[in-house]
Amino acid sequence: MQAWQRRRPCQPRPANYISRLRSGRNRLAQTQRTNGQRVGVPGGPAPGGKHPPAETGRSQEDPAIARIVHPNDRHLYGKQVRLIDEANQPVGIVLFADAMQRAQAAGLDLVEIAANAAPPVCRIMDYGKFQYAEAKKQKQARKGQVQVKLKELKFHPNINENDYQVKLGHAVDFLKKGCKVKALMYFRGREMAHVDLGMKVMERLVADVAEHGSPESPLRRIGPSIATVISASSRKQG
Repeated sequence: MQAWQRRRPCQPRPANYISRLRSGRNRLAQTQRTNGQRVGVPGGPAPGGKHPPAETGRSQEDPAIARIVHPNDRHLYGKQVRLIDEANQPVGIVLFADAMQRAQAAGLDLVEIAANAAPPVCRIMDYGKFQYAEAKKQKQARKGQVQVKLKELKFHPNINENDYQVKLGHAVDFLKKGCKVKALMYFRGREMAHVDLGMKVMERLVADVAEHGSPESPLRRIGPSIATVISASSRKQG
């Protein structure tokens, strides 16, 4: 018979087991009453209390996002909205049904553009054309942004002169193109006893590329390595 197959003797319950169990249940019930929950039912309302607000499908914290609405929209049906016509002129506060009727008469869509306003703001427009214009604006904005690439170069404290010159050339080329260079000095095994040699190599690299870039922060040791990020000089970019 295996050890796990042996039946263990039942442990006797402590003398105050029942009282401890009752006190734990009482504390849970008190917590539920304080939070306005129904005792014994997770998430339920307290007796005589109000139910928690139902999910509306629209976040009250997130900023409003333009969305097309339909005649039987459950968020706006039977309510008032602040209407803007197809000429982008304010009409005023009207019933949702009237705003929908005007949009249908113009052959356009009724779009909710500010759900968190009181009352919500709706605009009569061609929603497909609106989405296309917004996508075009975002594309133009991304095109105008300058994305700086980060290039990484790895060194070792016993690097020979030829390899160092090759990596130095790569660093200079990257900085001339406007990229950032992340230089990492790695130590393996017994190389950890020669941290001073690795620091000298990194200081030499920073001095050799000083004409094309400068480090964003002083040389710092991160675990078994020394790292720094060198940014290109603005006068040398391009």
